[in-house]
Amino acid sequence: MGQSSILNKERDIKFGFGLLFFLSFVVWVFCFRDFVFGRLPLQSDAISYYNHIKFFIDNMMQGIYPLWDPAWNCGAPNEFFLRRFGAFNPFFFLIILFRKLGLSHHLAYLLFLSLYYYLGMIGFYLLAKRILQDKLAAFVAYLLLMFSSLATRPFDSFIIFEFVPMVWFFFFIISFFQTPCRSFFIGMIFTVMIIFTTYLPFYFITIVIISMLVFIGVYPLRCKDICLNSVAFIKSNKILVCICLIAFCLSLIPGIRLFKASSQSEFVLPSRSNGIRAHNSIEVGYNTIAGWGITEDLMYSSAFNDLRKFKFAVMYVPVFVYIILLLGLFLKGNKLLLYLFILSSMIYLFHCPYAPIYKFLYHHIFFYKYFRNLHFFLWWVLLPVFILFAAENMKLFLNLQLERKRDRYLLLSFIVVLHLIFAVLIFKFGHGIFSSYIVIALSMVFFISYITGLLRKTIPILFYLLILIVLQPIEVYHYLARNSSSVKIEYLYDEPYQDFFYKRNPRTGSLHYATKWYGRLVASIDPKIVKRFASNRIYIFNRTVPVQDKDETKQIEEAIKENKDIAFIYPPYKKDEIRENAMIPSDGPIIIQEEDSWFHLIKYTANTLKIKTDFKTEKFLLYCDNYSRGWKAFINGVPVDVLRTDIAFKGIWLPAGENIIYFKFGSWEEYFLNYFLLCVFFAMFIALIFFGLKDGFYASN
Repeated sequence: MGQSSILNKERDIKFGFGLLFFLSFVVWVFCFRDFVFGRLPLQSDAISYYNHIKFFIDNMMQGIYPLWDPAWNCGAPNEFFLRRFGAFNPFFFLIILFRKLGLSHHLAYLLFLSLYYYLGMIGFYLLAKRILQDKLAAFVAYLLLMFSSLATRPFDSFIIFEFVPMVWFFFFIISFFQTPCRSFFIGMIFTVMIIFTTYLPFYFITIVIISMLVFIGVYPLRCKDICLNSVAFIKSNKILVCICLIAFCLSLIPGIRLFKASSQSEFVLPSRSNGIRAHNSIEVGYNTIAGWGITEDLMYSSAFNDLRKFKFAVMYVPVFVYIILLLGLFLKGNKLLLYLFILSSMIYLFHCPYAPIYKFLYHHIFFYKYFRNLHFFLWWVLLPVFILFAAENMKLFLNLQLERKRDRYLLLSFIVVLHLIFAVLIFKFGHGIFSSYIVIALSMVFFISYITGLLRKTIPILFYLLILIVLQPIEVYHYLARNSSSVKIEYLYDEPYQDFFYKRNPRTGSLHYATKWYGRLVASIDPKIVKRFASNRIYIFNRTVPVQDKDETKQIEEAIKENKDIAFIYPPYKKDEIRENAMIPSDGPIIIQEEDSWFHLIKYTANTLKIKTDFKTEKFLLYCDNYSRGWKAFINGVPVDVLRTDIAFKGIWLPAGENIIYFKFGSWEEYFLNYFLLCVFFAMFIALIFFGLKDGFYASN
């Protein structure tokens, strides 16, 4: 065969691969069309993430980096939510691009979710190809994961926001260890930066540490070569390595700031702490953790073995995975299978709340107190590792060398018998759906055809495997859509919220996240009284009375209930800020409900409020937006003290006459840091693309 024929064949195979990857994504979109196109609403935690990402995108499109969220529980620092989804990730700006092209935010967000999930699946294929050293096995692993229950999680959870950078990190680091080059090193640092700007990178740290320890134990001889190659790379690329490490160090700043704020109780997470006396707001009580883990997730999923009842958060993999596991049952193992088995076993044992080792880790490793959802390890590690284990089994089975006809006939008989037994078991115990039996039949035909040599060409094999793997998920996802709630969701930030409203409907029930003081207000005063009082944004008082935290509740509740013209202020305050003996007659505070000659709104954003007032005498303005140490106030350009008032809110004294009042959250250093970090992340992303093209990464993969 000539050189041109070989090149043409390779080109045809690459084109075939590309076509099959595109086709698999089209099938995935078809399966989730009701969610992708918004006919069915997002579920569970995905609703909250939709809200907070929309809030971020809406503000960024106006050139505002939102450090404060005035719409969340009467106002709260937004850093917690920015860290939850990793606001510096450049891929979020795809949503802005889609909106600029004319899509609604809802459709733009769903399109982004779909593409981001697919990006994670491409990363998993490349990772599997590096680990398994076999394109066919890697393609099988890709399809099995893409059409597992992980495919459902973009629409009910935030798991995907952590999974995508994690899977790409492991691809880049394994690629770097195998073939050190600049693009792999930059990709490794870039993905770590994304992960470390989320509020809990400790899951990732745990996974990396355990993976490395197991690797050292199973492949000790490789470690020396990896270290030598890494040192050689660093010596020959000192400037690049230094720049990347500086970028990584910068990416740690937001997480450190959030950790500092949580340790100072700037905010509270009542549902996490569950009543424990925590040293840090993000600590989780042991009972909360033990309530639901990996074991419970698996037990919960086992209750849905009738796939016609399939729903979100249920563990599922296509039936083909069990067939290839059974086929490899009697094969001789290898080091990779040993590595995957030990890794998954350690992840499970270390994170089973009932095991002694987890209790030890919880009490002696500080960040184990921050894990609320141990079952995330099931989705981020155990599921992908299980699929890699199955794909490696399939590779070993297909590579069996059988020279004698007798052995080949025995193998064919084994294939037939195993498939028949599996079909009977599904019928008896598995409440099998119709597509399961079709897959079993097609699987038997596939392995017989492969062993006998009837099916040997790469593209037809891959196309056959695509059909084989996706058939059952198509039916399963149909049941998911049918079983999902179709009740229309009122997304918080789909409502008009960027304008200033004098009236609002504050939440006073169970709080997931709020400022420390609002949490105390809701916990200590009748919720009906709080709701009525906090529904108005601006109050004007004539009197202020100093109080301490220990004796606040009774008199404040009484004053609010009886509509007294008194605002209660907390230290630190100055003597001239106390007007306890004011003799101005009053029937109660003035409630600003619209603009008038006294009050005029000039500007309102997530981080600022600018107003003009004109009162004949000095007044105390209570802004029913939560107090935080990050707020600053200016009257006619002169800084004034912002006083914590009525437990949770903020207030200032206004001089008589016309005044321009300006409230601002955060310092210019904070804004500069965040915009600078956005530039750093985009620069790293561009560098990844540039060096990837230069190193030939995209062509080789």
